Amino acid sequence: MDSAVVFNTITQSWANQTLAGDIIPVPRAYHSAVITKGDKVVICGGQDGAAQPFQTYISAGGDTAAMTAVLDTNSWQWMIPDPSPYQPFPRSFAAASVVNDTKMIIGFGINYHTIYDGIYIFDVQQGTWMPASDAIREPGNSLVFLCGIAAIASFLCAAVLTGCYFALKKLKVSIYQCTKSMRNDVWNPRPGEPAWAEISRLIFRVTFLTMFLTIIVVLILQVRNSPIIDQKYYVHNDHYTVDVPDIRFCFDGWTSENSVVWPYIQCATDFGDSCSEYLIDISKNVETGLNYYGTALRCYLFRAPPTFRLGRTNDRIVSNGSYLKFYYYGDRLPSNISHLHLVFYNKYHNPNLPVYHINDPYTLPFSWYSESEDAQFQSAEEENLRTENSFDLNPNVGSTSSFAIIEREEIKSTYFWNYIGIASVHKRAFEIESKAVSETVTTVYATEPQPLGSLHVFPASYEVTVLREQRAFTLVNAMGIIGGIFGLILGLQTCLFGYRPRSPWGVIHRWSMGQMRRSLLFNLKSRFPENINVPIIHPLHRRQTFIPIENKHSGQLEAREPVLESVQERMDHLEERLHVFELLFQAYYINDEVFRSLDHALQLEGVAATDHSGWREFLISRGGRLRHVNR
Repeated sequence: MDSAVVFNTITQSWANQTLAGDIIPVPRAYHSAVITKGDKVVICGGQDGAAQPFQTYISAGGDTAAMTAVLDTNSWQWMIPDPSPYQPFPRSFAAASVVNDTKMIIGFGINYHTIYDGIYIFDVQQGTWMPASDAIREPGNSLVFLCGIAAIASFLCAAVLTGCYFALKKLKVSIYQCTKSMRNDVWNPRPGEPAWAEISRLIFRVTFLTMFLTIIVVLILQVRNSPIIDQKYYVHNDHYTVDVPDIRFCFDGWTSENSVVWPYIQCATDFGDSCSEYLIDISKNVETGLNYYGTALRCYLFRAPPTFRLGRTNDRIVSNGSYLKFYYYGDRLPSNISHLHLVFYNKYHNPNLPVYHINDPYTLPFSWYSESEDAQFQSAEEENLRTENSFDLNPNVGSTSSFAIIEREEIKSTYFWNYIGIASVHKRAFEIESKAVSETVTTVYATEPQPLGSLHVFPASYEVTVLREQRAFTLVNAMGIIGGIFGLILGLQTCLFGYRPRSPWGVIHRWSMGQMRRSLLFNLKSRFPENINVPIIHPLHRRQTFIPIENKHSGQLEAREPVLESVQERMDHLEERLHVFELLFQAYYINDEVFRSLDHALQLEGVAATDHSGWREFLISRGGRLRHVNR
């Protein structure tokens, strides 16, 4: 493939042309080739020159990149696209065409004795194979989507910048106060504590914060990559009855040359109820799409109504029987040329109905569980690749089978709530699990005419198995771990640097701004007496008191020079401070339920309330004694 013979349509002459490139594609035959926009030739697939059946298909030897090659006839250079999981399997005799001068569509083809029916799309401009989801996307959707995202993002950015501008302009003082509060939270040494202790505490806090944030990130990633597991449980109704499955019988080996009577089936239950009316002859429906060994098939589909149910043998009122009995009749053929192909389906998900255009007498809803399920089912039917709930039985003997109804609640992994762990979003899928085996000896029946064989179908359980998918690790689990680690870090910090009291106010109180902050301060001012010494903020001296007076210009309380007070005045101020202490403790620090209960108990016993005047005289006397001692 390093040279080509080129015919010049103007000079009507042939010429040899050398082809170059980083990688020269391997020679091939029976491949597909198209010409695209820009005078590019795309070749795909093919096989080597060996005679059949000794040929080797291109890219079948392990080099998947050899599947496709692009020749630019302007520069006569080869370009080999990167291998992709979306490229076709190795094949020859495939059909290819160009769409919109930029994409090559290739499909069908043959690989040894396998005929393919898939369609693949190669983007010549990008030099890549397109996935199915991108291939079916309508033109222009990506551009419109990106434009819409850009417009929304621009609008949001403009709104945020405008809001930040007005916020900074209006809340300049509040921002300064917030910054100051944050600085005080970070650096807050206690009185008498050396600087090295506060520095050590700050270093440990930063270390603990880094560890805590790292753990949060790791847990979030663990939630994101959490595997999906099955939670298995069983449900049953009050009567312990279950639906019967749909069963497809296909008799293989009977032809017009070796038989006169084609096989047919009779159905009944162990209670004697007939179910033959639920057998549908689908031989005409499946003759073009179903293949086992290449011979004509006689197929029946057993499909009973939802009201036909199997139950336990001790209750013959609520069910039609405890198991199904199928007997098949016809000309007996040797077991080496006659076969019975048996497939079980869940009644609420039987792909035979839409694929083979079988009229459903009960009009039960049906939908494919995935985009590829339809193609996979038809491919398995044509290539005889059924692996689940499919059995090849001997029609000349008795057989036994069992089934279990399964409902799978599949999680929608892209939904946000499924990562939370609460109210997960599921979609229900109906499945079935079955087993079947034939006897090793010919069965002898007591009735005439003798049937060819029989099949008894038992329910493995009179309950429905529910497989509920759930993520193994969710945000709810992560929150528990985060809470435990946070408590551990706080406990370790307290153990190392001692306990520091926490404010009774929360984040909303401490970081409120504007009208919220003003209303909070106004309510505090209205709840407590005015012009008082605030405990802790305004210390009380032994002989003198700082009297706060409101500044007329700023509106804030300022402490004037200390003034000497009499004992009576000091006791009055002390009583006010105690009263403020009581209000603060009652509002923010303690629950007064015990105190109210004690007062109620004392009232019931006839104990008089404490005399406030006596308490005041006691404080005065104590103050006088202290003054006498100080002198």
